[in-house]
Amino acid sequence: MHFGQVEADPSEVNLSTYETFFEEKRPFFIEGKNILNYALQFGDGNLASEGLFYSRRIGRQPHYYPKLETGEYTEVPEFTRIIGAAKITGKTKNGFSVGILESVTARENAEISGNGKDYAQAVEPLANFLVGRVQKDFNEGNTYFGGMMTAVNRKITDEHLDFLHESAYSGGIDFVHKWDEKNWLLDAGVYFSQVKGSEEAISNTQKSYIHNFKRPDAGYLKYDSTLTKLTGSGGKFAVAKVGGRFNTGAIFSYKTPGLEINDIGYTQQVDRIMQVVWSGYAFNEPFSIFRRARLNMSQFTIWDFGGNLNMPGLNLNGNAQFKNYWFAITGVSLSGEQLQNQALRGGPALKIPGYKNFFLEVNTNPQKKLTFEVEASKYFSNEKDFRMIDEYELTVGYRPVKSLTITVSPGIERYRDELMYVAQKKYNNNMRYIMSNISRNTVSMSLRVNYNITPDLTIQYWGQPFVATGEYSDYKYITNSKSDILTDRYKFYSENQFSAGTENYYIDENLDGKTDYQFRKPDFNVKEFLSNLVARWEYRPGSTIFLVWSQTRNHYENDGTFEIANDIEKLFSEGANNIFLVKFSYRFGR
Repeated sequence: MHFGQVEADPSEVNLSTYETFFEEKRPFFIEGKNILNYALQFGDGNLASEGLFYSRRIGRQPHYYPKLETGEYTEVPEFTRIIGAAKITGKTKNGFSVGILESVTARENAEISGNGKDYAQAVEPLANFLVGRVQKDFNEGNTYFGGMMTAVNRKITDEHLDFLHESAYSGGIDFVHKWDEKNWLLDAGVYFSQVKGSEEAISNTQKSYIHNFKRPDAGYLKYDSTLTKLTGSGGKFAVAKVGGRFNTGAIFSYKTPGLEINDIGYTQQVDRIMQVVWSGYAFNEPFSIFRRARLNMSQFTIWDFGGNLNMPGLNLNGNAQFKNYWFAITGVSLSGEQLQNQALRGGPALKIPGYKNFFLEVNTNPQKKLTFEVEASKYFSNEKDFRMIDEYELTVGYRPVKSLTITVSPGIERYRDELMYVAQKKYNNNMRYIMSNISRNTVSMSLRVNYNITPDLTIQYWGQPFVATGEYSDYKYITNSKSDILTDRYKFYSENQFSAGTENYYIDENLDGKTDYQFRKPDFNVKEFLSNLVARWEYRPGSTIFLVWSQTRNHYENDGTFEIANDIEKLFSEGANNIFLVKFSYRFGR
């Protein structure tokens, strides 16, 4: 928790190449955030998260972790301290919007002890973040033109931090025009990025999973280890009919391989060209058992800049509010065969079977004291048993009086995959991309209580126990990543090639009795409990005191066995880490 954040992020285990997007919870960054937004994509879901400014970059966890010698231990700051920040946002009467944010974060050190000595080592350099956004409305609000610039500058004085960018700049312009009484919309924008740093920093950027410049099958990408600067660009264009019962539109977007905005922005993947066509029909008048309803369809295709078809897809969905105020949404997403550039973490692109994903959500009448929300989804591959994902979540809300709300949300996920990435090792001048089957189980339950004692005094509680296990089996390595036949893309290790130690697996690929390479056992059992109790008192208009008690418990085992009762018992037998925080704010003037 930092700079006003009083609620922890939910637990997760991320085995993908994509960075998780976390919602902003700090009041300073939430207020007026729409003015500072520049979206890279259109739509919802993961696409809606991508933008030139992602405020969670400011005050983030330090980038570096010390390399310890035997007998040493360290304490690393959980977050980077924000020395100071200022923000101006607003809109004039003539439709001119301005947003400026400036922040300086501290140089952070890890305290290292052991072997008879104590010393500090830098884990994050002093840095400055600047964001500027302007927009101007014209034509009675039917047209606007805008621009945005961002800048990150780091003072890097330690050689071991040379992997960080010394500077990172990005910017963009955007344009929106509505006509025919705002029934039609044109939305367009272009943006750019430039990062500078040492050869190590720019080399790491080129090799990262987002860029994959060293992918052996990507002849259109050129990796250069001597570069100290990398530039890229992107753009978006959409035209749509958004008014009336029938809606339709077309979208085109691109991000070049060199685009790098993640010092202050957020994107999951570049080297991407995408087109979308969508249509929808709304039933706005009550009929039969429905108060209103809507049907939607969209088609999309994704390519890379080498002209490779990465993913074709289709989505069909519908939602409805019933006359008893219940609400439901259901649909199916379909994908053809995929070519995933990032699956082998710098290796060649991997062909993956397409999928079908069915989903359903039902909400009861939100006006009632007792409410229910059920969510379920089922994902399965077009190749039998290749990948299956089942997710279920139930949310129960109870409001005995207007001032008190209690919400309980248990959830479970079952994940099975035949090609989960494990490691890569060099053997006879060739890379071995090691994969396996995985059986993953995740269980969590959130409890949230909001109690408004008075309009100025509130108490909030949020707690979540979380258990995630992953059991790996049937180890194999990639032989032909793009074969048309799934089983020809890999080869299993034989019993004679494969042996298990306490913490590692040992491979004797040529069966000469000697270990050719080894890798760590990837099985995991992660248990975590997060809890926050917050008392908020607004002692005068705009001036607030927060009293916060945060508790965490953690337990980890290198074992993929899933035994929920035993796992919960182990979790709560662990010692707790308690943090007590007082936050004070005072508003000057009226």
